[in-house]
Amino acid sequence: MELEDLGYTKKWVDYGFLTEEILDYQLSEFQKGEDQNCEHYRYGTFKNWINQKSGFTNLEIKQFIELALEDSDLIMAGSAVKDLFTNPKISNHQYDLIKKELSKFGDWTIKLIHREGLKKRLESEPLTNELVHSCIHHLQSFNENFLIELIIDKADRIEMINQFTTSDFGKKIRNLANEKIECIKRH
Repeated sequence: MELEDLGYTKKWVDYGFLTEEILDYQLSEFQKGEDQNCEHYRYGTFKNWINQKSGFTNLEIKQFIELALEDSDLIMAGSAVKDLFTNPKISNHQYDLIKKELSKFGDWTIKLIHREGLKKRLESEPLTNELVHSCIHHLQSFNENFLIELIIDKADRIEMINQFTTSDFGKKIRNLANEKIECIKRH
């Protein structure tokens, strides 16, 4: 068995994503027959590479995306690129590099790109009414509470949190907002 048996190309080795030791281990696991889905091995290699790095060079980001775009399983490859895109170790420039290529993996990336852009703003900007409104619009467009939960966690003014106590936001968000308001009142 060789690289191609698990769907790898020589670039995986040339770029430093796959070592001979990892390949030997994966081939032995594959031969045991418990997991015959080759894309699982490649996904594992992508994930392990991300997890083992303390940071990334721009070249590594470009090589990662290149390997993903050339992969025979774009669903798996898209998941791997999503993992890289949402990783806190990427720089703002690397975020932009990945964002340019992400839509090639399907329409599902629209929500991800929108959410991550707003998340970055929530992490780096003051909590303004405009930013909160953009997050509410995201919730309405994509039916996803994640950003509203971040706002409630970050907010320190009752009047900003109070808007999330209405039935428009669902029980979970109402409860989080009410708990945060009570917490602010106690302090």
